Amino acid sequence: MTAFPQYSATALPRYPWDEVTFVSTAVYQPGAIVQLADGRAAVYTGLEANAIGDPVTFKTQGVFEVVSASATTFSSGAQVNWDAVGAAAVAKSSGSFYLGAAVQAKVAGTTSVLVALNLPTLPSS
Repeated sequence: MTAFPQYSATALPRYPWDEVTFVSTAVYQPGAIVQLADGRAAVYTGLEANAIGDPVTFKTQGVFEVVSASATTFSSGAQVNWDAVGAAAVAKSSGSFYLGAAVQAKVAGTTSVLVALNLPTLPSS
């Protein structure tokens, strides 16, 4: 017996799996990174800053180019954290939260890292 007789499926998608939408209590700039109540990292994908009380949508999956200090390095698959105070990708440190896994190595001298948001760390190749 199916739960939805008009469909052959017993489960139907209702919300995009990679997005979270809520009414904002703060102003977010495009590309803002936040930590959700469940601990996941999320990126504000709006094209302009929102107003408090607006519905806002954050992506919780995908590959993002994230700002990082020039001297910070990551190997491919390494854990990348977000330091909200310094507004930069960092290695695990006090006050930072898990952002995702580095998609490729980041060497000194570059100022961004490609991160697979909320993806567990990858085995090194």
